[in-house]
Amino acid sequence: MDGREAVILPARFNLRGADKHGVADWSLEIRLEGGSAPVRTYSGIGAPPESQVWDGLDFKGDPLQGSRIYVTRFSARDKLGNRAETAPLALLYLAKLVRFNLAADALFESGRANVLAGAYQDLLDMSVKIKAYVPKGSVVEIVGHTDDVPVGGGLYRDNQGLSLARAEAVIKFLTQVLGMDPKMFKPVGKADREPVADNATPEGRQKNRRVEIVIQGKSYE
Repeated sequence: MDGREAVILPARFNLRGADKHGVADWSLEIRLEGGSAPVRTYSGIGAPPESQVWDGLDFKGDPLQGSRIYVTRFSARDKLGNRAETAPLALLYLAKLVRFNLAADALFESGRANVLAGAYQDLLDMSVKIKAYVPKGSVVEIVGHTDDVPVGGGLYRDNQGLSLARAEAVIKFLTQVLGMDPKMFKPVGKADREPVADNATPEGRQKNRRVEIVIQGKSYE
């Protein structure tokens, strides 16, 4: 860790801001080490809360990259206009997990687990995201999900088998076609057990047919 404190998101920062003249406002800034502008700022009028939770997202709501050094600085201004701030604290940001989703209909034909040739760009873009977000020693789960419509014949007995086969097919594509390390991936099939939409509608079933990329932090040293 080279003297840096590790933070696993979501992180809770304890804030202290008191003054005999009263606190007018406060601010907590988070920025990339060496960066000129904050990636996230929390602020308020009056005394600060006892703590502030950082969810690991930037101003746009996008997750920040893991295994990067971020610097936090807390400041407060009293009602006379005097401002005080803490010394900057360097933190190694480690996400518990980051999730990305790919629509299964863009990757596979119905009821099948062979990756379509037209899915190349989507999976290439996903490989770039995985490389950007994966911390050293992390496990990347490739999770297949289906809707609740039973598999009608074909190669797979049920949705569990289909969802697992699709996860394995994505890993095969990422490793054999795009050259990623097979040791970092784990295939998981969840069939229709974790829907994100209502299976009663075609639109909902389409959303539930997906492949989820889950990057889990494993090594925090």
